[in-house]
Amino acid sequence: MATTGAAAAVTADGGVSEVAAVSDVLSEKPAVEISRDAAPQLAQGLINSIVPPLDILENQLKECRESQQSIITSLEAQSTLLKEDQKFQEVMEAMALLSLFHGKLLTIRKDMMFIADKTTKMKKRLQKLEGKKVKLATKSARELEQARMHEESLRARPAADFSNAEEDVHPPAQMMSL
Repeated sequence: MATTGAAAAVTADGGVSEVAAVSDVLSEKPAVEISRDAAPQLAQGLINSIVPPLDILENQLKECRESQQSIITSLEAQSTLLKEDQKFQEVMEAMALLSLFHGKLLTIRKDMMFIADKTTKMKKRLQKLEGKKVKLATKSARELEQARMHEESLRARPAADFSNAEEDVHPPAQMMSL
């Protein structure tokens, strides 16, 4: 590419920057008049020099987008796996709690069966004791009744009829006289 003067910029690798050169050429006043046929050819040349690097950049951008999309897909898959792993961990924790609670329920059931057995034995003992209490109360009531009857039989009775009284009081004497 030909430039008029020292308007071309030098890049880091020692090459001439085309963009800087083009802008310098456009900013300078042309020393030579350009014909109408030359302007489209120059524009076409300019386009031909800019399009290939733009195509390369477009391809690189497309590759970057594709790799970015694959990374996003991979991250989403990893996120899903992590969520499933967390759910699995939650399920495992729930199963551990379930096992723990099952053990506690078995202990409670065992205790309740023990208490029910003790209660049944106590009820039987209570019935036995109540039966003994009733027998004892009946026996003591009978003994009291017998004692009362015995005391009543020992009490002296007033004689209402003396003739009857003599017979009752001295029956053995009457037998002797006979």
